[in-house]
Amino acid sequence: MKKIALIAAAVSMTVAAAAQADTITANCTSVLTWGTPVNVSVDGGANYSSAAATLINWTKTSSTGAMGNAINTNFSSYCIQLSEDVYVPSTNNNYTVTQDLSHAPLPGQGMGVVAADHLQALFALQGAAALITSDTTMAAAFQLAIWEIVGDSDLTLTTGLFQANGASGIMSLAQSYLNSISNIAFGTYNNSNLVALTSPVPGLNGSIQDQITLLPGLPGDGSPVPLPASSIAGMGLLLLSGARRLRKA
Repeated sequence: MKKIALIAAAVSMTVAAAAQADTITANCTSVLTWGTPVNVSVDGGANYSSAAATLINWTKTSSTGAMGNAINTNFSSYCIQLSEDVYVPSTNNNYTVTQDLSHAPLPGQGMGVVAADHLQALFALQGAAALITSDTTMAAAFQLAIWEIVGDSDLTLTTGLFQANGASGIMSLAQSYLNSISNIAFGTYNNSNLVALTSPVPGLNGSIQDQITLLPGLPGDGSPVPLPASSIAGMGLLLLSGARRLRKA
């Protein structure tokens, strides 16, 4: 009887922990634009692919936990994972909401604490505006800055493992964002409203690309810009069954 009681207690604790998990299910509805593609490399410039660097819009359909419930019904995000896909439009994309940016994106070992700290600084300076912008150059530049932070360590778009090229306005603005955080001391910013949306397993529409967004509570972090329905692709634009996607490298 003791063993049964212990097993029952363990199951109860597991169920309780699962019930408290911060999750969302969301439909990916649109992107800001397809008109500002850039070329990106994740192997030090050896190979480049066309990428849609832009703002992504979502509609949350269900959620659990305090952070999951805090995300607005309509919200926007940026990609933190070039190796996975997201279709637009698509439905029933399942994510875990986490404040621990260092272990995102998933699957994998995560970006680490230095990159997570750089993202904290980037979003503290520009994130609220970037999440509601209708400026396609700003959105593309902000996305490039995020990819550089997550995929490299030198905060320079033309050197290192992650490299990019594109319109001069996008490139110069993205590099200015990176320059603005390069001398900020580690730990200066620690915004608990900044969260990653992670998905370690394939979803209903294929592998789901991890995202980053701000929870409500800061100016400009709430509603997405009204956009035409389309679809997003990161490492290459691919037409597939009427939807574009981010193709794995």
